[in-house]
This record gives sequence, structure tokens and C-alpha cells, in this order.
Amino acid sequence: MASKKYGAAHRAERERWQTTIDNGEAQCAEPICLQARDGHGRRINPGEPWDLAHDRATGDWRGPAHARCNRSEGAHYGNTSKPPSPKNWAL
Repeated sequence: MASKKYGAAHRAERERWQTTIDNGEAQCAEPICLQARDGHGRRINPGEPWDLAHDRATGDWRGPAHARCNRSEGAHYGNTSKPPSPKNWAL
């Protein structure tokens, strides 16, 4: 189930994709799919955790993505947008 922090439009978009997921017809929408890289393919299997991926440039939804792929992309984006920690500064 989607987190409460997401609004009705987000929940409705997830619901719209759920039948496609349940039928095994969804492909990971992340540009870099970690599952495919690991040899498992882009398909999102029924019952597999998935997230609704967003396009950072437009804010639009891209479609379903493996939870692992979407969260990895989010962490990467978050980490690259932060200044380096002082503990990592060279002295």
C-alpha cells in the first residue's frame, strides 16, 4: 500500500497500474534497472514490491519500477545533491 504521505492522485495512479502488475505485464520504468543489470530482466513480477517512479525533470510519473531500482535512484539523486560531509574533507 502506498504511504500516507502521497496524495489521492498518487494512490489512484498506483491503482491504475496494479492490474498490469498483477498480470505480469509491467516493465521497470527507471532508466537504469538494477534487476536487468543483475540478469533478472526489467519485468516486475506479480507480488514483487514496486514503486511509482517519477521523472525528476518534469515531476510526472514515469510508471511502475522495482522498489529496489526506484529507491536506489532516489538515494543516488539525494546523495549527489548534498554537499560533502566535513568528516570527508581532506585536511
